[in-house]
Amino acid sequence: MYILSLITISILNINMVATNTTDSISYNIKNDNITNTSNEKDSISYTIASWYGPKYHGKITANGEIFNQEELTCASNILKFGTIIAVTNLKNNKSIIVIVNDRGPFKMDRKGNALKPLISHPSRGLDLSKAAFSKIADLNSGIIKVSYKILK
Repeated sequence: MYILSLITISILNINMVATNTTDSISYNIKNDNITNTSNEKDSISYTIASWYGPKYHGKITANGEIFNQEELTCASNILKFGTIIAVTNLKNNKSIIVIVNDRGPFKMDRKGNALKPLISHPSRGLDLSKAAFSKIADLNSGIIKVSYKILK
């Protein structure tokens, strides 16, 4: 059974409402490409972000929520579910605030399916929802260099 809590934040004139489960789910994940894996609120980390959406829209995320590509969420293999982060596109300095509700990004086969067993993508540290990515970059760019800071 999932215990849901409602988190509402308003930072930098961006309003977001997200649900968060308090149950823990364990994963066997390998990730070698995150610059800083510290959960300290004041540290800034750098990585490459990609986006995901249509293929997973309406499916269950790793924390038990239903994925909505139009919400401001992201997948991470190192941050805890419910972590709120500010993600900044290093090319244009645009930022977005998202909440971690899924795991990823993962290595994919040529058809776009995650390899089994799940292995973290070797160069990407965040998978942003379609809506979140589109607020800081053109979806056609596919991947972007970003910094992120843990807010809560």
